[in-house]
Amino acid sequence: MSRLCTAALILLTLTGFARAQDAPAPSEEKKAEKPDEKKTEADEPTYRLVWDMVEGAELSYRQTQTIEQDLFGTDVKNVNVTDYTLHCLGFTDEGSVKLEYEYDRIALKVETAGIDLDYDSDDPDPAELEKLPEVKGTAALVGKKFSYEVTLELKVENLKGWDKVREQVLEQFDATTRAGLEPSYSDATRISSLEAGLRGLPKEKVKVGDEWTNFFDEPAGDVGVIKHDWTIKLASVETKDEHRLATLKTTAKLKFEKYADGPYKDMKVVLKDAEETATEIFDIDKGYTREQSSSTKMTMTYEVGREVLTHVLAITVSIKLLPGEKAAKDEADKPEEEPEAKPD
Repeated sequence: MSRLCTAALILLTLTGFARAQDAPAPSEEKKAEKPDEKKTEADEPTYRLVWDMVEGAELSYRQTQTIEQDLFGTDVKNVNVTDYTLHCLGFTDEGSVKLEYEYDRIALKVETAGIDLDYDSDDPDPAELEKLPEVKGTAALVGKKFSYEVTLELKVENLKGWDKVREQVLEQFDATTRAGLEPSYSDATRISSLEAGLRGLPKEKVKVGDEWTNFFDEPAGDVGVIKHDWTIKLASVETKDEHRLATLKTTAKLKFEKYADGPYKDMKVVLKDAEETATEIFDIDKGYTREQSSSTKMTMTYEVGREVLTHVLAITVSIKLLPGEKAAKDEADKPEEEPEAKPD
């Protein structure tokens, strides 16, 4: 397998399968509600898990994604650390929150045959990028920004500036490789990843032990789509440092559907041994996610005539809120004239 093919598939998996807590959802109330005064039949409180954003607020997160692959007989391990900040720019008349996403730091590690790369934009060593020049575009994302809106229905709309970010990555590749990677960097794929971090939250009030479901499709490059069938449970609500922290547990079933047209139309592609789990810690009182982690495992086989190629993939993703954020300050620390909250 060529170095370029290895680099392309590394970038493909970095964008095609990550579940990222990229976008906070607008809340229908300014503050997350306290448990209902009325008790449920089980004599337990109910909770509404909603994001609480105000114009000018900032949330910074660190996403660490580890991908281990047996890629058609070649072992590949890569770790991608992305620090990013979400800036709340305000709200539309319809109540959608307007957000700006900014890349603050990129760290890359790649271990495979003939390549041992370790790069960090906080202490950049250009020589590391020369080991796999095709990742220079990814490393150059630091400081880049794009914007979008999240509706009250938790849908991402009006993605702006992503076309420039996409070009920054893809310009490193030749025409053939670029054509294969473009679907993984499409607007639809980016929107799907932005919405991914919102899919675990319930749209109604829930109590501990309640379960709800979510069904969605996620693009898998130009091969097809992966269909997700999620079951989410509010596992617990515990108080720590005067904050009520909700723990959400997700289990999932995955199915694959190949595109009828495209470069793989004459190839049999099968997904097997697929499993996905996730955990989220949501701060009910402050109104945002503190931590999120997920694990995805799958095997893809590609049958070309009598030849069968096997791709075994394991992905773990962790996302943590970084300390010292404006949105994390206590009410007493806020200025007397707060930024305007989103319209009712």
